Amino acid sequence: MTNPFLRVMNQTVSWEAKTGLDAYGAPLFAVPVTVTCRWRQQPLRLVTATGISVVAADVVWCPPNTGIKAEDRLTLGDGRVVLLRDVQQAPDARGVMYAQRGYCY
Repeated sequence: MTNPFLRVMNQTVSWEAKTGLDAYGAPLFAVPVTVTCRWRQQPLRLVTATGISVVAADVVWCPPNTGIKAEDRLTLGDGRVVLLRDVQQAPDARGVMYAQRGYCY
């Protein structure tokens, strides 16, 4: 089955997976990888897994199984560097996963 959302994922971001913490507690990140996606500035209110209500400034959609996770770092197309704070699977009405959706705030 083809993924109909891939054709609208016509942008890229630079993705750096969080690999751990250094001796001072600062995050360490992997080498940047260019990922095809769709992103936009979209203020969106959401509730995190811990129950905290926040407003996300950016939303990023990546192909399924890209592997993005909360706390990974992205460089968006406009040059801003943001942290992913929440990542969810984005299924269609049948439950087929077509994208990973990440929120940055």
